[in-house]
Amino acid sequence: MLLHMLTAQTVEVDDVDKAVEGILGQLDIEKNLLRHTVGILFCHQAFVESGIVGALCARLPFETIGCTTQGIVMPRATGGIMLGLAVLTSDAAGFATGVSEPLLNGAKEKLFALYRRVSARLAASPSLILACQPLLDNLAGTAVVEALDGASGGVPLFGSVALDLTTKNNLPMTIHNGVCYRDRLALLLIAGDIDTRFFVEWFPRDRVMSTNALITKAERNRIVEINNLPALDYIGRLGIVDGGHDALCVMPLLITSPEGKHNTIACIGVDGNTLICGDIIPLGGTMNFGEINNDDVLDSVSRIAHMVKHAFFATAPEMSSPSSANALPNGAGLIFSCISRSSALADPLAEMALMHQHMRDVAAPYCFAYSGGELSSWRSQSDNTQHNRFYQYAIIACVISPSRA
Repeated sequence: MLLHMLTAQTVEVDDVDKAVEGILGQLDIEKNLLRHTVGILFCHQAFVESGIVGALCARLPFETIGCTTQGIVMPRATGGIMLGLAVLTSDAAGFATGVSEPLLNGAKEKLFALYRRVSARLAASPSLILACQPLLDNLAGTAVVEALDGASGGVPLFGSVALDLTTKNNLPMTIHNGVCYRDRLALLLIAGDIDTRFFVEWFPRDRVMSTNALITKAERNRIVEINNLPALDYIGRLGIVDGGHDALCVMPLLITSPEGKHNTIACIGVDGNTLICGDIIPLGGTMNFGEINNDDVLDSVSRIAHMVKHAFFATAPEMSSPSSANALPNGAGLIFSCISRSSALADPLAEMALMHQHMRDVAAPYCFAYSGGELSSWRSQSDNTQHNRFYQYAIIACVISPSRA
């Protein structure tokens, strides 16, 4: 079985024809595509506004999913205002894509319906789910994971939450076949005899500013009261958040449920005195604030890059030499890093630069993109079982390769 990843990118944001032709020229579609092909696209919001996303997808002879982001790293380039396209092509693996109905309400039923509709197009049962989730005030990441888990029966999951931090409109978008959505999830299902390896570097839980505050009122993904005070009033009294609401949105919330389950959650906005969070908030849980520094971020990037390269070498030893870059090695790598981590960097481009440096000495095809939240499968060390979960303040990776069994 063959499974290749082609990568192409552009920083041309003004000239639509030049950008599209540049991408197509890098892909060399007539030469490189196998029987089944799909595209995964990440881009800055500017490429949506300029019409490049729509024009490019109209020229591609395969389906595409994706989302907006604030930074991309690929083998040949890295940048913030950039469009990157990763193309999976295979002689045997099957691909099918789809987009949900708007998820402003009834998300579970709509995600079940989406999975049924997309999986019905495949000749075999899905082996992997790739998802691009919208960033919505009322949509908790765990709810999305649980819905896709329920619909699929636990098929391994990997994905990103759409991101846009531009001051002009702050409209993160998901993408399906060139059409951009504010409120819909884009889905890719992969069927076939593939191996998937998942790697997660989560928030360092020993970096805590202890408050042990009690969450006394919560509504789904909203913290309404802390220690019986309106949430924002309580945080204001602590005097630990300078810079207003924007500073709060990059400070990790370390939540422990009454049952003792730990989670690191991002505040994604404020509604009056209520904190809008990226995940479900347990009523009666305790809350502390986390700290993350420059070294934490860069060390985790180095560890993830090492694990990704090791996984590639184990499945395709030829990738260990950059001299084989003219060949098309078997396998593909996707890496997502929470954008909130970049707030701890002395140089905001350092994470992307380090990832590019680590991967430069190999012929492994990969795509790194910043995310507004991370969805990934992981293996429990206690019972060696696979689970899907939602993360924030994490860097995650998935290496896909033909099965060696």
